Amino acid sequence: EDDVAGSRRLCRQETRVELNFLTTETVNRDDLVPSKNLHALGNLFHSLIWFMRQLMSLRTIVEDPLSPTLDSVLEQESAFTATTPHFPLLPPAPRSDELKIPLTRPMALRFDALMRTYEQLAEYILATLRIDTRCRTIHFLDLAMRRGNYRVERDAGDPDPHIMDLNLDLGVCDDCANETLPPKERKFVFEGLGTLMEHLLISNARHIRFANAVGVKKIMRNMLAMQQNMKTITNVSQDADFERAKVYYGLFALTPREMLATIKRRPQFTLEEYKAMLNFQCGVDQAAGEKGTLNATDRNYHTYVTELHALAIEESTE
Repeated sequence: EDDVAGSRRLCRQETRVELNFLTTETVNRDDLVPSKNLHALGNLFHSLIWFMRQLMSLRTIVEDPLSPTLDSVLEQESAFTATTPHFPLLPPAPRSDELKIPLTRPMALRFDALMRTYEQLAEYILATLRIDTRCRTIHFLDLAMRRGNYRVERDAGDPDPHIMDLNLDLGVCDDCANETLPPKERKFVFEGLGTLMEHLLISNARHIRFANAVGVKKIMRNMLAMQQNMKTITNVSQDADFERAKVYYGLFALTPREMLATIKRRPQFTLEEYKAMLNFQCGVDQAAGEKGTLNATDRNYHTYVTELHALAIEESTE
Protein backbone atom coordinates (compact mmCIF):
# COMPACT_ATOMS: atom_id res chain seq x y z
CA GLU A 1 0.00 0.00 0.00
CA ASP A 2 2.87 2.36 0.77
CA ASP A 3 4.33 1.68 -2.68
CA VAL A 4 0.99 2.46 -4.34
CA ALA A 5 0.59 5.68 -2.35
CA GLY A 6 4.17 6.72 -3.12
CA SER A 7 3.70 5.97 -6.80
CA ARG A 8 0.52 8.06 -6.98
CA ARG A 9 2.26 10.91 -5.17
CA LEU A 10 5.10 10.85 -7.70
CA CYS A 11 2.59 10.78 -10.58
CA ARG A 12 0.84 13.86 -9.16
CA GLN A 13 4.17 15.65 -8.93
CA GLU A 14 4.97 14.65 -12.50
CA THR A 15 1.61 16.04 -13.66
CA ARG A 16 2.24 19.39 -11.98
CA VAL A 17 5.71 19.66 -13.54
CA GLU A 18 4.38 18.83 -17.02
CA LEU A 19 1.54 21.33 -16.83
CA ASN A 20 3.88 24.01 -15.48
CA PHE A 21 5.97 23.54 -18.61
CA LEU A 22 2.89 24.15 -20.74
CA THR A 23 1.67 27.26 -18.83
CA THR A 24 -0.47 29.02 -21.49
CA GLU A 25 0.56 26.71 -24.35
CA THR A 26 -1.37 23.68 -25.58
CA VAL A 27 -0.38 20.35 -27.11
CA ASN A 28 -1.27 20.30 -30.82
CA ARG A 29 -1.93 17.27 -32.98
CA ASP A 30 1.34 17.88 -34.85
CA ASP A 31 3.22 17.50 -31.55
CA LEU A 32 2.18 13.86 -31.24
CA VAL A 33 4.11 10.88 -32.58
CA PRO A 34 2.35 9.27 -35.61
CA SER A 35 0.91 5.82 -34.91
CA LYS A 36 3.29 4.01 -37.28
CA ASN A 37 6.25 5.64 -35.52
CA LEU A 38 4.94 4.45 -32.16
CA HIS A 39 5.19 0.88 -33.39
CA ALA A 40 8.65 1.58 -34.80
CA LEU A 41 9.81 2.92 -31.43
CA GLY A 42 8.34 -0.07 -29.62
CA ASN A 43 10.06 -2.47 -32.02
CA LEU A 44 13.35 -0.60 -31.63
CA PHE A 45 13.08 -0.91 -27.84
CA HIS A 46 12.39 -4.64 -28.16
CA SER A 47 15.35 -5.10 -30.53
CA LEU A 48 17.71 -3.12 -28.30
CA ILE A 49 16.85 -5.19 -25.23
CA TRP A 50 17.35 -8.43 -27.20
CA PHE A 51 20.66 -7.21 -28.65
CA MET A 52 21.96 -6.15 -25.23
CA ARG A 53 21.08 -9.53 -23.70
CA GLN A 54 22.82 -11.37 -26.49
CA LEU A 55 25.98 -9.27 -26.16
CA MET A 56 26.04 -9.64 -22.38
CA SER A 57 25.74 -13.41 -22.72
CA LEU A 58 28.93 -13.36 -24.84
CA ARG A 59 30.91 -11.22 -22.41
CA THR A 60 33.70 -12.96 -20.53
CA ILE A 61 36.80 -11.60 -18.82
CA VAL A 62 40.10 -13.36 -19.48
CA GLU A 63 42.36 -13.29 -16.45
CA ASP A 64 45.45 -14.57 -18.29
CA PRO A 65 46.34 -12.27 -21.22
CA LEU A 66 48.99 -13.19 -23.79
CA SER A 67 51.56 -10.84 -22.31
CA PRO A 68 51.92 -8.39 -19.43
CA THR A 69 51.93 -5.53 -21.90
CA LEU A 70 48.77 -6.57 -23.70
CA ASP A 71 46.66 -3.75 -22.29
CA SER A 72 49.10 -1.08 -23.48
CA VAL A 73 49.33 -2.73 -26.90
CA LEU A 74 45.57 -2.71 -27.20
CA GLU A 75 45.49 0.97 -26.35
CA GLN A 76 47.95 1.74 -29.14
CA GLU A 77 46.63 -0.68 -31.76
CA SER A 78 42.87 -0.63 -31.22
CA ALA A 79 41.90 -1.09 -34.87
CA PHE A 80 43.15 -2.38 -38.20
CA THR A 81 44.11 0.67 -40.28
CA ALA A 82 46.68 1.68 -42.89
CA THR A 83 49.11 2.59 -40.10
CA THR A 84 48.67 -0.76 -38.34
CA PRO A 85 49.62 -3.38 -40.95
CA HIS A 86 48.82 -6.23 -38.59
CA PHE A 87 45.75 -7.15 -36.56
CA PRO A 88 45.69 -5.97 -32.93
CA LEU A 89 46.49 -8.63 -30.39
CA LEU A 90 43.50 -10.29 -28.78
CA PRO A 91 43.38 -12.31 -25.59
CA PRO A 92 43.04 -16.05 -26.06
CA ALA A 93 39.53 -17.40 -26.41
CA PRO A 94 38.26 -19.42 -23.46
CA ARG A 95 38.27 -23.17 -23.85
CA SER A 96 34.59 -23.82 -24.20
CA ASP A 97 32.12 -24.90 -26.81
CA GLU A 98 30.07 -21.73 -26.13
CA LEU A 99 30.70 -18.64 -28.20
CA LYS A 100 32.22 -15.94 -26.02
CA ILE A 101 33.93 -12.57 -26.46
CA PRO A 102 37.18 -12.74 -24.46
CA LEU A 103 37.91 -9.38 -22.88
CA THR A 104 40.65 -8.03 -20.67
CA ARG A 105 39.50 -5.86 -17.81
CA PRO A 106 40.16 -2.52 -19.64
CA MET A 107 38.31 -3.87 -22.68
CA ALA A 108 35.45 -5.01 -20.41
CA LEU A 109 35.15 -1.49 -19.04
CA ARG A 110 34.74 -0.11 -22.56
CA PHE A 111 32.32 -2.89 -23.39
CA ASP A 112 30.21 -2.06 -20.31
CA ALA A 113 30.24 1.63 -21.25
CA LEU A 114 28.84 0.69 -24.66
CA MET A 115 26.12 -1.38 -22.97
CA ARG A 116 25.19 1.60 -20.82
CA THR A 117 24.82 3.68 -23.99
CA TYR A 118 22.39 1.12 -25.41
CA GLU A 119 20.57 0.99 -22.08
CA GLN A 120 20.24 4.76 -22.02
CA LEU A 121 18.84 4.75 -25.56
CA ALA A 122 16.26 2.14 -24.52
CA GLU A 123 15.26 4.35 -21.56
CA TYR A 124 14.86 7.34 -23.88
CA ILE A 125 12.58 5.31 -26.15
CA LEU A 126 10.44 4.18 -23.21
CA ALA A 127 10.24 7.74 -21.85
CA THR A 128 9.21 8.98 -25.31
CA LEU A 129 6.35 6.47 -25.45
CA ARG A 130 5.20 7.49 -21.97
CA ILE A 131 5.38 11.23 -22.64
CA ASP A 132 3.59 10.88 -25.98
CA THR A 133 0.75 8.97 -24.32
CA ARG A 134 0.40 11.74 -21.74
CA CYS A 135 0.56 14.43 -24.43
CA ARG A 136 -2.30 12.72 -26.27
CA THR A 137 -4.35 12.86 -23.10
CA ILE A 138 -3.60 16.55 -22.61
CA HIS A 139 -4.39 17.33 -26.27
CA PHE A 140 -7.79 15.65 -26.47
CA LEU A 141 -8.96 16.63 -22.98
CA ASP A 142 -8.05 20.25 -23.72
CA LEU A 143 -10.16 20.11 -26.90
CA ALA A 144 -13.03 18.50 -25.01
CA MET A 145 -13.02 21.26 -22.39
CA ARG A 146 -12.44 24.25 -24.68
CA ARG A 147 -14.60 23.24 -27.64
CA GLY A 148 -17.14 20.92 -26.05
CA ASN A 149 -20.70 22.16 -25.57
CA TYR A 150 -21.85 21.79 -21.97
CA ARG A 151 -24.80 24.17 -22.09
CA VAL A 152 -27.25 21.76 -23.63
CA GLU A 153 -31.00 21.39 -23.27
CA ARG A 154 -31.29 17.70 -24.10
CA ASP A 155 -29.14 14.78 -22.99
CA ALA A 156 -27.68 13.17 -26.13
CA GLY A 157 -26.47 10.14 -24.20
CA ASP A 158 -22.95 10.15 -25.69
CA PRO A 159 -19.63 11.47 -24.39
CA ASP A 160 -17.93 14.37 -26.14
CA PRO A 161 -16.46 13.42 -29.56
CA HIS A 162 -12.98 14.45 -28.41
CA ILE A 163 -13.22 11.98 -25.53
CA MET A 164 -14.08 9.21 -27.98
CA ASP A 165 -11.06 10.24 -30.08
CA LEU A 166 -8.89 10.09 -26.97
CA ASN A 167 -10.06 6.58 -26.16
CA LEU A 168 -9.37 5.44 -29.72
CA ASP A 169 -5.85 6.92 -29.65
CA LEU A 170 -5.08 5.33 -26.29
CA GLY A 171 -6.31 2.03 -27.69
CA VAL A 172 -3.74 2.31 -30.48
CA CYS A 173 -1.03 3.07 -27.91
CA ASP A 174 -2.12 0.06 -25.86
CA ASP A 175 -1.98 -2.23 -28.92
CA CYS A 176 1.53 -0.99 -29.66
CA ALA A 177 2.66 -1.58 -26.08
CA ASN A 178 1.12 -5.06 -26.01
CA GLU A 179 2.92 -6.04 -29.20
CA THR A 180 6.37 -4.64 -28.42
CA LEU A 181 6.89 -4.11 -24.67
CA PRO A 182 7.32 -6.48 -21.71
CA PRO A 183 4.62 -6.20 -18.98
CA LYS A 184 6.73 -4.07 -16.62
CA GLU A 185 7.60 -1.52 -19.32
CA ARG A 186 4.02 -1.49 -20.61
CA LYS A 187 2.81 -0.66 -17.10
CA PHE A 188 5.35 2.19 -16.91
CA VAL A 189 4.02 3.76 -20.14
CA PHE A 190 0.47 4.05 -18.76
CA GLU A 191 1.09 4.43 -15.03
CA GLY A 192 -0.39 7.61 -13.62
CA LEU A 193 -2.40 8.39 -16.75
CA GLY A 194 -5.67 8.27 -14.82
CA THR A 195 -4.23 10.73 -12.30
CA LEU A 196 -3.37 13.11 -15.15
CA MET A 197 -6.89 12.80 -16.59
CA GLU A 198 -8.49 13.55 -13.24
CA HIS A 199 -6.25 16.57 -12.69
CA LEU A 200 -7.12 17.98 -16.12
CA LEU A 201 -10.85 17.40 -15.64
CA ILE A 202 -10.73 19.61 -12.57
CA SER A 203 -8.08 22.23 -13.39
CA ASN A 204 -9.36 22.77 -16.95
CA ALA A 205 -12.92 23.46 -15.80
CA ARG A 206 -12.01 27.14 -16.23
CA HIS A 207 -11.85 26.56 -20.01
CA ILE A 208 -15.51 25.47 -20.23
CA ARG A 209 -17.53 28.45 -21.38
CA PHE A 210 -20.86 27.49 -19.85
CA ALA A 211 -22.19 24.45 -18.00
CA ASN A 212 -25.72 23.65 -16.94
CA ALA A 213 -27.15 20.56 -15.22
CA VAL A 214 -27.33 18.55 -18.45
CA GLY A 215 -23.82 19.70 -19.38
CA VAL A 216 -22.41 18.54 -16.03
CA LYS A 217 -24.12 15.20 -16.64
CA LYS A 218 -22.29 15.06 -19.98
CA ILE A 219 -18.97 15.70 -18.18
CA MET A 220 -19.77 12.82 -15.85
CA ARG A 221 -20.38 10.65 -18.92
CA ASN A 222 -16.99 11.72 -20.29
CA MET A 223 -15.46 10.51 -17.05
CA LEU A 224 -17.24 7.18 -17.25
CA ALA A 225 -16.07 6.63 -20.83
CA MET A 226 -12.46 7.38 -19.89
CA GLN A 227 -12.71 5.27 -16.74
CA GLN A 228 -13.93 2.22 -18.62
CA ASN A 229 -11.23 2.66 -21.26
CA MET A 230 -8.47 3.09 -18.68
CA LYS A 231 -9.50 -0.05 -16.81
CA THR A 232 -9.10 -2.12 -19.99
CA ILE A 233 -5.65 -0.60 -20.54
CA THR A 234 -4.03 -0.47 -17.10
CA ASN A 235 -6.14 -3.02 -15.22
CA VAL A 236 -5.51 -0.90 -12.11
CA SER A 237 -8.78 0.45 -10.76
CA GLN A 238 -7.13 2.88 -8.31
CA ASP A 239 -5.62 4.85 -11.17
CA ALA A 240 -8.94 5.39 -12.92
CA ASP A 241 -11.56 5.88 -10.22
CA PHE A 242 -11.84 9.68 -10.79
CA GLU A 243 -13.36 10.00 -7.31
CA ARG A 244 -11.93 13.47 -6.76
CA ALA A 245 -13.30 14.73 -10.10
CA LYS A 246 -16.72 13.28 -9.26
CA VAL A 247 -16.69 15.14 -5.96
CA TYR A 248 -15.74 18.36 -7.77
CA TYR A 249 -18.52 18.24 -10.36
CA GLY A 250 -20.93 17.07 -7.68
CA LEU A 251 -20.58 20.56 -6.19
CA PHE A 252 -22.76 21.84 -9.05
CA ALA A 253 -25.80 20.33 -7.34
CA LEU A 254 -25.22 22.65 -4.36
CA THR A 255 -26.20 26.29 -4.15
CA PRO A 256 -23.32 28.81 -4.05
CA ARG A 257 -24.02 29.40 -0.36
CA GLU A 258 -23.92 25.66 0.38
CA MET A 259 -20.65 25.29 -1.54
CA LEU A 260 -19.06 28.12 0.45
CA ALA A 261 -20.12 26.35 3.65
CA THR A 262 -18.37 23.14 2.58
CA ILE A 263 -15.22 25.14 1.77
CA LYS A 264 -15.20 26.62 5.27
CA ARG A 265 -15.36 23.15 6.77
CA ARG A 266 -12.74 21.52 4.56
CA PRO A 267 -11.42 22.93 1.27
CA GLN A 268 -10.50 20.22 -1.25
CA PHE A 269 -9.74 22.26 -4.36
CA THR A 270 -7.90 25.43 -5.35
CA LEU A 271 -9.36 28.92 -5.44
CA GLU A 272 -9.48 28.93 -9.26
CA GLU A 273 -11.22 25.56 -9.32
CA TYR A 274 -13.86 26.72 -6.86
CA LYS A 275 -14.34 29.94 -8.81
CA ALA A 276 -14.92 27.98 -12.03
CA MET A 277 -17.62 25.94 -10.26
CA LEU A 278 -19.16 29.13 -8.91
CA ASN A 279 -19.27 30.47 -12.46
CA PHE A 280 -21.17 27.35 -13.55
CA GLN A 281 -23.64 27.74 -10.71
CA CYS A 282 -24.24 31.42 -11.48
CA GLY A 283 -24.37 31.12 -15.29
CA VAL A 284 -21.22 33.17 -15.96
CA ASP A 285 -19.67 33.14 -19.45
CA GLN A 286 -16.07 32.20 -18.62
CA ALA A 287 -14.87 33.01 -22.14
CA ALA A 288 -15.96 36.64 -21.79
CA GLY A 289 -13.70 37.49 -18.86
CA GLU A 290 -14.91 40.30 -16.60
CA LYS A 291 -17.72 41.16 -19.02
CA GLY A 292 -19.17 37.73 -18.50
CA THR A 293 -19.67 38.41 -14.78
CA LEU A 294 -22.00 41.30 -15.58
CA ASN A 295 -24.53 38.88 -17.06
CA ALA A 296 -24.48 36.36 -14.19
CA THR A 297 -27.87 34.78 -13.61
CA ASP A 298 -27.41 35.10 -9.84
CA ARG A 299 -27.46 38.70 -8.57
CA ASN A 300 -25.33 37.77 -5.57
CA TYR A 301 -22.46 36.47 -7.72
CA HIS A 302 -20.00 39.21 -6.76
CA THR A 303 -20.81 38.70 -3.09
CA TYR A 304 -20.02 34.99 -3.43
CA VAL A 305 -16.72 35.78 -5.18
CA THR A 306 -15.74 38.17 -2.37
CA GLU A 307 -16.54 35.54 0.27
CA LEU A 308 -14.63 32.91 -1.72
CA HIS A 309 -11.49 35.06 -1.81
CA ALA A 310 -11.85 35.81 1.90
CA LEU A 311 -11.53 32.11 2.70
CA ALA A 312 -7.80 32.26 1.78
CA ILE A 313 -7.72 28.87 0.11
CA GLU A 314 -4.21 27.56 -0.50
CA GLU A 315 -3.08 27.19 -4.10
CA SER A 316 -2.74 23.42 -3.90
CA THR A 317 -4.94 21.30 -1.70
CA GLU A 318 -4.28 18.02 -3.58
